[in-house]
Amino acid sequence: MNFKEIKVLFKDEMDSRKNFYYKKVLDILSRNQKLTTEELMSDLKMNQRNILKILYDLFDLGLISYKKIDNETIYWELRKNSIDWVINRKISKSIKQLRELLEVETNQTYFICEKCGKRYPYFIAFDCMFKCPYCKSPLTSIDNSQYIELLKKRIDQLLQIKLT
Repeated sequence: MNFKEIKVLFKDEMDSRKNFYYKKVLDILSRNQKLTTEELMSDLKMNQRNILKILYDLFDLGLISYKKIDNETIYWELRKNSIDWVINRKISKSIKQLRELLEVETNQTYFICEKCGKRYPYFIAFDCMFKCPYCKSPLTSIDNSQYIELLKKRIDQLLQIKLT
């Protein structure tokens, strides 16, 4: 299984160390039909509490399912047909947020304080008489065209990743 697109699922939702283990669990499950909690604990060398946290998080995302055989044994398996849907949902959400930000950036003029580096939209700069509200230095107009191009490029990248 290719996890290049999976990183979209966990971006900004967890730190990179946890991200590694989430991907590792998905990788292990993609190579096996079904595994027990104990087998996953053994493969990843993790305690039961941590592995169950990861498994339940992945279950909540709709990426894996489980079947309880008896009171003790739980078998986990990858829900391969739902992964594309989850990835597309996350990508669509990111695209929507980036498009909203792009609209704001395109329709707004910004000013920056050269001294403290803070950036202000026109209406705040105007209210402060084009002086930084913190250090009282003059505000200068900035060109945000590079940032706008970066947003457009990122939207295009996400549209290419999006699965059909």
